[in-house]
Formats: sequence, structure tokens, C-alpha cells
Amino acid sequence: MRTALLFPVLATALVFGLTSCKNDDDDTAATPPGNIPQEAQAKGYTSLVNAVGTAGLATTLSGTGPFTVFAPSNAAFNAVSTLTATFTPAQLSSVLTYHVLSGNVGSAAALGVAAGAGEATTVNGAKVYLDVVGGSLYVNQAKAGPLDVPASNGVIHGLDAVITPPNNVYATLSTYGLTSLKGAVDTAGLASALTGSGTFTVFAPTNAAFSAVSSTTATLTPTQLGNVLKYHVLTSTVKASTAITVAGGSSNQILTLLGGSDKVTLTVPSGVLKVNAARVTLFNIRCTNGVIHVIDAVLIPSPTGIG
Repeated sequence: MRTALLFPVLATALVFGLTSCKNDDDDTAATPPGNIPQEAQAKGYTSLVNAVGTAGLATTLSGTGPFTVFAPSNAAFNAVSTLTATFTPAQLSSVLTYHVLSGNVGSAAALGVAAGAGEATTVNGAKVYLDVVGGSLYVNQAKAGPLDVPASNGVIHGLDAVITPPNNVYATLSTYGLTSLKGAVDTAGLASALTGSGTFTVFAPTNAAFSAVSSTTATLTPTQLGNVLKYHVLTSTVKASTAITVAGGSSNQILTLLGGSDKVTLTVPSGVLKVNAARVTLFNIRCTNGVIHVIDAVLIPSPTGIG
């Protein structure tokens, strides 16, 4: 008798439970998202929200929009805290608006841009690269994700780095701490070339890479050093995805800018882009006159290139 009564009771409980869950889900789904600052705060982008407040952009990003915001993580802001701490509100605003597109650009649309024009104009007025490397969306040198966080006035895509409005190649070397390369450029008398107009691609060795060959570079004349540096520069702007395509093609060599007939060889062993034997450790640093890819070794041309 008790068993017979048990089934109706369970059935009633299950129906009630399912109905309660359904109502809870409906309530959650019916709750509209907040505006961009509210959703950024809710998703833990507290450093971005604080920076937006300091720059006086909270009202704008709470407005009608729609906007697409590439939101650096807290760790990304921490990585550049010594730099951003020196910014005036106007300078901070310039950096933050470089992370914003006008319109609601979801990840599918962004991937479409990456496959097409490959760049988009920000609210700052300067352009960013949209590129796909290893199946992931990149905005300049920053990897995007999580993607498609909805807001009432647009969409938010996370970023793992803070991106800065572009400057010329020469000035950007200092921004990214490539001081050994900058010093070598000064010694070789190439500063004006990398400051002027152009469409350069610079494979930029790290400071550690220069230290590893200091006994060699210290013996070079300015002209010889210039020949070494020119071997790191291409005449056209080559984004990472294009370089990877070249590396995987039937001919993976490309000519250098002022290195005469010298070529560099691009390969992608184990999914890592390499230039000759040097590994690319950071790519797509956008400049007003080209792009910088950071490498972990100095490229040495043939003896005729040095002599």
C-alpha cells in the first residue's frame, strides 16, 4: 500500500521540481544584460572598469552605442601598470578607445574581417589588425577570448594584453622594451628610415638575443651592423597569418629590404613560426609604418651581407 502511494508522490514532486527549474531558467533568460561597463564589472574586468572611470568614458560606454569592446584582463593591465600609471586621463582615454569599435561586431563578423580586409578602425581613429593564428582571433598582438559577452549596448570580447595606439617602428621599439635593437639602430644610423613613411615588417630580436651575440656585434662597424639590421626588415607589411601561409607554401623564402639578394626562410615547426632559426615570440605589433614581430635570436646574413 505504501509502495503504491509512493509513485504519485514522486510524480508530483518531479513535476513540481521540473516546473520550478523551468521557471528559474525562464527568469534567468528573461533578465536582460546590463550595459558594457555593468557587464564588464560583472565578468571581472575590474581594472578596465576602473580605467574607464578614470578616463571619463563611463557615460559614453553606458550610452546607446552599439559598441564592441576588446576588454583586457586584469592581468593584462597589471603587466603595463608602470606605463599606464604615468598616463593623463586624456592619454588613458586614447588607449581605451583604441579597444573599441563602433557597432556590434560579434566573433563571427570579426573572423570575417580577419579573413578579408584584416583590419578595423577603432573609435580612437587608428586601426587594429584582426588576424587568425592557430584558430584563435588576435587583435594586434593580443589573443581574444572569451568571446561574445553580450551587453545591452553591444558586445565584449576579452583580450590577454593591452594594445596601444600605433606609433612609428622606431618609437615602438622603446614602448616594447627592445632597447638593444633601438641602440643598434641608432649606431647604424637607421633611425630616420624606421621613423619615416613605409610599409615595413621588422623581425625584432629581444635584448637577450643581442646579448647572446654581443661578442660578434661589438666588432662590427656601423655599416656592417646596418647590414645585419637590414636583414631583419622586409619591404612590405606581413602579418603573422600571412607569414605562416608563406611558411607552409611551396616556396618559404622571402626577400629582405636592404639586404640585396639575401632571403629569410619562414617555417612553422610544431605550429611555431620561425624566421631562419629564430622563433617568433610576439607578433603583429602594429605601427604607423609597418608591423613588428619579436624574435628570440639575431639573424646573421651571409659574410657578403656583413662585409
